[in-house]
Amino acid sequence: EPRFAKVMDEGRRVALRFVDGERLWGYAEAYKDEDPGFFFFPTDPADNNLRMYVVRSSLMEMAFLDN
Repeated sequence: EPRFAKVMDEGRRVALRFVDGERLWGYAEAYKDEDPGFFFFPTDPADNNLRMYVVRSSLMEMAFLDN
């Protein structure tokens, strides 16, 4: 999808599980371990979010899907 072209090239593919049980898949932009959060682009076309800021403390689990 064109809106994800830059983040798909430069971001990291991730799967997220939040403390409330919600799961999302997409791309993390400019991810750094020391930052309190990061911008995330969900790839589900039915999702109502185009871009979101994820606060790390809201996550139960985060898995990187790229190598």
